[in-house]
Amino acid sequence: EIPEKGGNSPVLTRAKEFKKLESSLTEKELKYLFETLPGQLIDSCREMEFYFIGVRMVKEGHYSFAEPTEESGVIDLKDAWNPVAGKYENMDKLDIEIGIDSNILALTGPNEIGKSTTIKMPAIAVLLFQMGLPGPFAEGSIISVFRNIYTLTPGFEDVETGESQHTGLVKRLSSLIEEVGLRDLVIVDEAHMGSEYMDLSSVTTVLMEDLVGTGATIF
Repeated sequence: EIPEKGGNSPVLTRAKEFKKLESSLTEKELKYLFETLPGQLIDSCREMEFYFIGVRMVKEGHYSFAEPTEESGVIDLKDAWNPVAGKYENMDKLDIEIGIDSNILALTGPNEIGKSTTIKMPAIAVLLFQMGLPGPFAEGSIISVFRNIYTLTPGFEDVETGESQHTGLVKRLSSLIEEVGLRDLVIVDEAHMGSEYMDLSSVTTVLMEDLVGTGATIF
């Protein structure tokens, strides 16, 4: 309800204009307006928030935009770090290059030196890149477009079936070999688990060679 007396304030004038517009619309048009417009406004606000997040990441979080490449399976990161593991100031910065000379990069070393933290970095970088957001790396980094990201991490022994960690890992690796191909990224943490190290290494080596042969990018 708009009062008849209330002066000519800008708010009252706009209200009268809206009331006049409302009375000129059909019931169908009004229904479309009130059912559709709020959703469109919400979508627009979400899109604006998305862009603001990107700006804030660049300004405050030491994130940069990667350069895209048409080549398949390339991840070339400069001064990359893992934002999940800690703050920028406390993290070691690493250069990571996969898919240029080889489609696999393997990390070895003792426990507790950051291997698992490091291998997650390319996946985070690719996800943010393909969302159109900056990533935790320096300018000059280059990333290809990937179709899928697969992760293979140590599982638990299946008490119900009696399946060991090693058996489960072999099954998952064999399944991956059938699924992945060019423009797929595969993150493998702890490629072999079990008691017979030499036997496990032999089996894992054969499976990893087959995985490399699929053309997927593997870290």
